[in-house]
Amino acid sequence: MKGLRSILGDSVKQAGGTRRAEEQACIGLWAETMGEGIAEATRAEKFRDGILFVITKSSVWTHELTFYKENAIRLLNERLGRELIRDIRFRVGSLEPPKVKLVRPETERTERVPSPEPMETMLTERARAQVEQALAAIQNEQIRERTRRVLVREAHRREQKKRQGWRECERCGTLHPESHRMCPLCRLHIRT
Repeated sequence: MKGLRSILGDSVKQAGGTRRAEEQACIGLWAETMGEGIAEATRAEKFRDGILFVITKSSVWTHELTFYKENAIRLLNERLGRELIRDIRFRVGSLEPPKVKLVRPETERTERVPSPEPMETMLTERARAQVEQALAAIQNEQIRERTRRVLVREAHRREQKKRQGWRECERCGTLHPESHRMCPLCRLHIRT
């Protein structure tokens, strides 16, 4: 008679779970094995065909870690108990974990009016009117919504800077942190 562990082990293998478990183990051990300093500057992204893909926060980190790659492979394989990792590939990217987008089946979707983004609700009436005026000529709905997000984010950023004491240049309208009426570039242009 088989024990519970062997029955579950066989079931997991049949479902392809062993490979996924190994992948997750490789990814999970990265930060723990490499230490706090490296963990803050990197994120293990995925493991496929013996290769661990790691995202770094800058090209300097990518370059530096290539010198420690062989040692990292050895340490990780020791922790895993067998030689799963053959190579590590580093690339510069966002250290934020990827957002998972949940899609409901068509039967569950309902028509509803999208609510305005939180940033958009914090804009002044003037800024909202400028965003709408800029979007008026865009016919494609997807492009219009993407452009809306960019314009709202920029308007929000400008308003934050104004609250922090930044001034708008009288000549070109650019925000600058100085107490002058014009930005440094416009003042330089007038002098020459």
